Amino acid sequence: MHGNVTTLDVSKYICATNELARRSGLSITMGEDFEEYVGITSKLPGKRPTYPNFRPDCSDLLPGKAFWIVGRDREGTVAHVQAMRLDDLLDTNLAEHLESLKSCFKDPDWRCHVV
Repeated sequence: MHGNVTTLDVSKYICATNELARRSGLSITMGEDFEEYVGITSKLPGKRPTYPNFRPDCSDLLPGKAFWIVGRDREGTVAHVQAMRLDDLLDTNLAEHLESLKSCFKDPDWRCHVV
């Protein structure tokens, strides 16, 4: 954490934001099961297919390194989907990582010819 911000401060912010969302009629779900995430996103009208970065058949989406958020309105209709992952770039840089396709595929040499 930078400055005077503590983990407790961040936790309080997340809790307050969740409470505000609930009062506004938005329920938020988080998860690490990307089979479930793809199942949700594949049923959304007009949404393009989930990118390989967030498909478990393509990418290593390790617990604690990737998660998703789904927001639903009062009727249970999906209002928002978002996914995030944390890639280790200790031995590389962002440009090399993206060019290698490792951000999308477990095995970039094999998968880039299949998808």
